[in-house]
Amino acid sequence: MVKTSARALFQFLSDIPLFVWALAGFLLSHFFFFVYPVFLSAPAMQYWQGVPAADFAGADLEQMLSYSRSWLVEGKTPYIGQNLYPPLASVFFAPLVFVEFTSAYRAVTIINFLLYTFSILASSRLLRQEDRAPIKVVGALEILCLASGVFSYGFQFEIERGQFNLIAVFLCLLGVWLFHHRERLRLLAYFLFTIAVQLKVYPFIFIFLFVADWRDWKGNVKRTAGIAAANILFLFALGSGPFMDFIAAVKEQSSYPFVWVGNHSIHSYLALENSQPWLDGRFAAVKLLLLMVVVASVATTAAAAYRQNRKGVDPQLLLACSLGAMLIPSVSHDYKLSILAAPTALLLLHLSSRDSAEGKGGARISLRIMALVLSLAYFSTLYPPANKPSFLANNFPALMVMLFAAVGASLLKLGKGNGRETTLFPAGVE
Repeated sequence: MVKTSARALFQFLSDIPLFVWALAGFLLSHFFFFVYPVFLSAPAMQYWQGVPAADFAGADLEQMLSYSRSWLVEGKTPYIGQNLYPPLASVFFAPLVFVEFTSAYRAVTIINFLLYTFSILASSRLLRQEDRAPIKVVGALEILCLASGVFSYGFQFEIERGQFNLIAVFLCLLGVWLFHHRERLRLLAYFLFTIAVQLKVYPFIFIFLFVADWRDWKGNVKRTAGIAAANILFLFALGSGPFMDFIAAVKEQSSYPFVWVGNHSIHSYLALENSQPWLDGRFAAVKLLLLMVVVASVATTAAAAYRQNRKGVDPQLLLACSLGAMLIPSVSHDYKLSILAAPTALLLLHLSSRDSAEGKGGARISLRIMALVLSLAYFSTLYPPANKPSFLANNFPALMVMLFAAVGASLLKLGKGNGRETTLFPAGVE
């Protein structure tokens, strides 16, 4: 009787659509990080600070334009103040120097909004092409991610500061898409990727996605080496002086990064926890260990992609690279959370498409738990630190959970679907 009831419950849970599990992650996050702190934590409604707004909107954009102005108008080095961007970034933003700042900020804001919206909608189109995901499921998931994301703390923070993470990552992922789906335009794909790297550096981790055939070692090594060499050469675009200034700025940032609750990097999280007894005298060792865990996680998803030899953009690897780009740098402010929406939506859509190809109850339950964990962790990042308990105020734990979910999805045996094996394990190994 007990076994029968347990089996019935197991079957009931495995039959619940995967979208419902993803929706449950959003609803749980919304309750614990908005409804409870705002309405239920005190007798009166609480108004928490959301985005840590500066004195005026677009502070980071104004700072970026000051670097361009120093180079273009004053004929000096762009490395004044706290410039941590590659030399060519000052060149890319130079045309905005001659535009009224209010107009420049509005233009960057509109571009960010359009790219944010388009990147999520494009994810659904990509899945329909590669995984033949059900249109109803795709529509529901993309609307959930888009509708919640445009009101998110990270996206608002990106807009408030006039940041350009979304622009850099969009150019990078557009290059990845062209590489896989428009072979004649691969030179353009490499060019767009290079621009992205010259804007922010960290998009270079997406080099793992420029693989058409994982078995073609020689071709992959040559392509990677060529792209890497081009990006290194572009760092000298303004001469050796600005290059050395850039290296010095990066070294200083790595040694003395800005630590606060809105910096979700490994270094910042541990620095915030430095008063805890478990970390006493072990800061450097724990930091190295966590760095190795993140690198190993990205490498594991890459190894899974190799074993699967998956064609096109691998959703697990895309999300793992996105998270690596956020966790590894010593400074990674919460406005970078805005780049997670499209990769997370893509992986949830991918899991939904694999769900219809899997018949075993155990695998279906594992798939749903994976979707719930990923969804809960991602949607928790949509809310500002003030809404969360202290141990979750910094987004590092949530991002690590997302990373482990991406790794788990890459290792999970999901069946073949569309003629391609989607598991790291050889046939016959459970």
